[in-house]
Amino acid sequence: MQQATARISRIHTFFSDLGGFSAFFSRSPKRTTVLDQMVAHRLPRASTTRWNFQSRAVNTVYEHQDDLLMNIRDSGNFGPTTVREAGGFVRMLEDETFCFFLALFHKIMPNVDMLLSQLQKRNIDPVFIEGLVQRFTDSIQKIRASMSSLCGDSGSDQQDAGTWGTTEVCDTILMQAKERFSFTQHLVSTTLLHGALFPQHSVRFPESVLETTVEAYPMLDQAKLKTELSHIYENSEFKACSGAVPVYQFFMENNLQSTFTETVTLLRILITTP
Repeated sequence: MQQATARISRIHTFFSDLGGFSAFFSRSPKRTTVLDQMVAHRLPRASTTRWNFQSRAVNTVYEHQDDLLMNIRDSGNFGPTTVREAGGFVRMLEDETFCFFLALFHKIMPNVDMLLSQLQKRNIDPVFIEGLVQRFTDSIQKIRASMSSLCGDSGSDQQDAGTWGTTEVCDTILMQAKERFSFTQHLVSTTLLHGALFPQHSVRFPESVLETTVEAYPMLDQAKLKTELSHIYENSEFKACSGAVPVYQFFMENNLQSTFTETVTLLRILITTP
């Protein structure tokens, strides 16, 4: 999200304009009171690093855009400066480009919030992270397709701005997700310990993955690790485990760490590295 804001000037302008709503209401107790009465909570101040604040701002303005500032402009309780500033924000809310980006980010931000929340959990591993990022990118792809399709049914000016904006924003987010959450080659070893793959591994042992793993971590005894993994793949008790953390917890709860020494060493590496 930071990259999308920094690289795309129109998106940078959008969030700067969006931050103006918070500044407008926070400068006056009377304005704050009106905001509290209209939307039941206050707009958070803009933040370039805390994107949950941006998400709340997007949602509040999107959900109350019809009456957010009209009540202030039409009220006789405010001075000319307030009425003039409010009029500027009303015109902004009537601007097709601003409204389009508001709708676009109203769709995007919940996915960003969900990814952020999930990544802050303690018991995560590369398999879990990879699944999260895949679901996130799938959601962004769907938003990209749906919003571009929506633009095709609108007027030419909004269509051009909307199609361009959707493509640029979503492609930037997708590119950053791929780069920032890409896994180095040795983390492919998580497939050795992914419970869903155990049945197929018991039929055909993943020799190439094992070799890649031992090459990355030469402290592991390849022969002993293969013996341990072969036993794990054939044991039905392990099949319910999915990912490094659940498998590791199973070993600890059953005091198996002295029996599966190489597997436990690999698990500790995989859990720590991310």
